[in-house]
Amino acid sequence: QRILWPAQAEELTYGEALSESALLGGGATEADYEMLNGVFQWENADYVPQAGDNQGFAIQFVADHAELQTLENNLQVNIKPAQLTITADNKTMSVGDEKPEYTAAVQGLANGESIDQITFSDSAGDYSVPGEYCITPSGGKIVGGNESLENYEAVYQPGILTILEKETP
Repeated sequence: QRILWPAQAEELTYGEALSESALLGGGATEADYEMLNGVFQWENADYVPQAGDNQGFAIQFVADHAELQTLENNLQVNIKPAQLTITADNKTMSVGDEKPEYTAAVQGLANGESIDQITFSDSAGDYSVPGEYCITPSGGKIVGGNESLENYEAVYQPGILTILEKETP
């Protein structure tokens, strides 16, 4: 068998299995240069790799003829970080009240992961007058994965804290 291994694989985004990356190019011939039918495939096609460039993974050529052995090689693929958007929820309070607990909506988590330990700051200060103030989220820790944001490209969107006049009874 003569194998011309695929030269590249389609780029993936974190959260996608290797099987979602097409192997580009490649072919196989018998010793007499007749085309050899078969497929190139990822050895561990269901594996979901971490984000990073030029990661090597095993590929195989499986010939249609059962008597021919499966051949293996290595191929590099780039895994882009997934887009993660963390948007602070809008909150309302009255002058003199204790500030509300800040929360956020999160979009883009992969592989059943979740996030906690998001921190928040605001531009209201401790004794603010009625008005609208920015709530800014930051940080976070991934739960169920490698516990850092390395596999994600995090985008933080602010929310609004609205402080109202205190109602008098």
